[in-house]
Amino acid sequence: MQVLTAVQTSAENLGTSLSTLETDLTAAITASQSQAIADAIQAWMGTEAPGLEKVSQRITAAMTGASEATTAYVEGDLEMAADSQRYQVTAAERGQNWDVNKGMF
Repeated sequence: MQVLTAVQTSAENLGTSLSTLETDLTAAITASQSQAIADAIQAWMGTEAPGLEKVSQRITAAMTGASEATTAYVEGDLEMAADSQRYQVTAAERGQNWDVNKGMF
């Protein structure tokens, strides 16, 4: 979960940076007072914006998938632990031992 938390923090930082990128570039264009710089930045944004959006979407999808997989793994472990405990109780009530490897009493 530490990895997911670290990725979440980094993704939020990236999202914050990307959310202000257009405003920041507009300010740069205005400050430069240069049509050549304005054209270059606008061309760059036209080319790179779709890729940046895809990066953001992939990060979100990867985080969601990893989180769901981790949750399923943990829940699976808890379910296996509960099953094992239940089998041990049944075995104890029968005066037997539960063989984890063989899956039988």
